[in-house]
Amino acid sequence: MSALDVVGVRKAFGAVAALGGVDLSVAEGTTTAILGSSGCGKTTLLRVIAGFEAPDSGTVSIAGQIVAREGFVLPANKRSVGYVAQDGALFP
Repeated sequence: MSALDVVGVRKAFGAVAALGGVDLSVAEGTTTAILGSSGCGKTTLLRVIAGFEAPDSGTVSIAGQIVAREGFVLPANKRSVGYVAQDGALFP
């Protein structure tokens, strides 16, 4: 069983497509890095996985449980997912 499955996830902000059908599978007990240039959708993908953003389409499953799909989003506080922003403005 995968720890995380992202299938066909799309997310747009107005006319800007941030995610265009992302597929990702992370095996249990592994570590995965998401790399890419600025503005390519890394943060949006992580926010969708964590539950801070709802995908426009596609599904997100954690440990076999669907946590997001069209018409359903499990709230972030019910997902047992940690999220730490890499923002220097968090602390002075």
